[in-house]
Amino acid sequence: MNLVKHCFSASFQTLLRLIVLSSIFVFTVQGRAGTWADGLFDELSKDFGSVPRGAVLQHGFKIKNNTKDVVGLAGVRSSCGCTSAQLSKRYLQPGEETLLQVRMDSGRFRGLKTITLYVKLDRPEGTEVRIWVKANSRDDVAVNPEVIDFKTVRAGEGGQAKIQVRFFGMPDADIEGVSSASGYLRANVVETSHTELESIFLIQVDLDKRAPVGKWYSDIWLDTNHQFSAKIRIPVRMEVVSELVASPGVVEFGSIESGKEMERRVVVRGATPFRLIKIEGPDGIQAKFSSDQAKSTHVITLIAKGKAAGLLQGEVRVFTDLAESPVLALPIHGRFLR
Repeated sequence: MNLVKHCFSASFQTLLRLIVLSSIFVFTVQGRAGTWADGLFDELSKDFGSVPRGAVLQHGFKIKNNTKDVVGLAGVRSSCGCTSAQLSKRYLQPGEETLLQVRMDSGRFRGLKTITLYVKLDRPEGTEVRIWVKANSRDDVAVNPEVIDFKTVRAGEGGQAKIQVRFFGMPDADIEGVSSASGYLRANVVETSHTELESIFLIQVDLDKRAPVGKWYSDIWLDTNHQFSAKIRIPVRMEVVSELVASPGVVEFGSIESGKEMERRVVVRGATPFRLIKIEGPDGIQAKFSSDQAKSTHVITLIAKGKAAGLLQGEVRVFTDLAESPVLALPIHGRFLR
């Protein structure tokens, strides 16, 4: 009887300790979730799902300074060499945004892998944000190509890509559904093939003509009947450019001595012939163009003339007769010297 009491007492004490420890853990996690630094990130984790082994996975975590102070991003380290991360900016002014770019090499591990990224901040106070990244690297699934890359697409053109998905040693494998993380992408299975050794699927991905201008990333998800690869992620990337494209896209004048002039030429191209109407720029900038005829390519000359010492920054706005995108903005940078 005393032995039973002793065992019950020991078990109860062990259970009590577990409850206390669990409560402390929950309290700690909840406390972290509410910190000011965590609130700068739009998300604190990314699950890439099941991916073919060897695929390089990428994701951008958006960081926005929603405080009234300058935020200092001191650096980031990873718990695994299979994953690297890079911060685009060192400091964020109030309201400013940046990205934490993450790359995970699924060829450096097999099976399920979860890693932790530690983002260090030193302003307005020192703290650390933890981000979790997870993926399931599979040897029995192959995707070709591994990434759907539409590359550069002009606004309003749309696009189409096809990928092949193969399941090795799974003759009964099936793709039961295809979905997209973006409303501008539509994907479906257009062809299937089954043998005793493998199952092959051809997926077609269509890019909507209304896709917005900018460089962006998305995902296509395949729902399968395989218990270990129930969801397969296929990354998608592209850059949708305006109907007007300038080269260079950013005009750098460098240092300009007082009283002197410096010229830069910019080539503006359009998908169809267009006319230049006018060009506007900040103080210290003059613009010239040689033709008011409708052409697919125009050359613009920008002239910076030295004035009072200080930074030259802003944008030049090129007005055209195009209906869809009539104005092209060109960022300019430079410095006037004394």
